[in-house]
Amino acid sequence: MQEPPKAEVKAWTPGDAMPRKAIAVLWDRENNETFEGVVDLAADSVASWTHIPDVTPNFTVDEYHDVDEALRVHPDVVKVLSERGITDMSLVLIDVWTYGREVMPEQWRDRRLGWCDLWLRKTPTGNPTRTRSRASNSSWT
Repeated sequence: MQEPPKAEVKAWTPGDAMPRKAIAVLWDRENNETFEGVVDLAADSVASWTHIPDVTPNFTVDEYHDVDEALRVHPDVVKVLSERGITDMSLVLIDVWTYGREVMPEQWRDRRLGWCDLWLRKTPTGNPTRTRSRASNSSWT
């Protein structure tokens, strides 16, 4: 949501209209371009549409899933984990994080980029937030 200025909210009284706007970030996969739209929910219209150069939005749910599947079978990942005695990939939590615009390395701004922390669970259904053992201190991009 794009919240109205605090002064407008404080000045509101019952019966007054309150503008409601939402921000949508959209990614054109074909051209690797990101756009930010502001939608006026009350007026059912697009209030603004802006191209945001040199940035890609957060990964999609499908991309998080694809990264997880790819790393579980990637020979380098399997080898490094095996060298640490980790051979049961069902115990590995692959925690994918994406770069925001502020920290995206300049040379990779034309890509979808993230990093992964890998954590070892005690059981395949173990609570990842209770994990104490880090499977790797390396990142693969």
